[in-house]
Amino acid sequence: LFRDRLVPRLGLEWRPWVRPAAAVAVRAGYAYELSPVPPQSAATNFVDGDRHTLATGAGVKLRPATSWFGGEVGLDAHAALSVLPERETRKRSAADFVGDYRQRGHQLNLGATATVTF
Repeated sequence: LFRDRLVPRLGLEWRPWVRPAAAVAVRAGYAYELSPVPPQSAATNFVDGDRHTLATGAGVKLRPATSWFGGEVGLDAHAALSVLPERETRKRSAADFVGDYRQRGHQLNLGATATVTF
């Protein structure tokens, strides 16, 4: 059975530059996700592991000073690196089709967003 989990996250935002026409924000964060998958010692093979994620990002909001546009334009970008520590799976049966295995890895997430409000 999969198990419920609590995922602690920490995020910070710093706004080094705020003016009437524009604002800049710099962000950073960390999250730890415990795998909800129990040990896979029987017939199933749900390969999953715990995950440590470090993220960073930046954004800018522009408020053009024009009479015809009363909103703002936002541009944001982020990068996140997740590290999955090694997890070893040992099967109860030596005749298991897959057998014992180890897993570990990295995940990279990059993205950007553009928003327009009016």
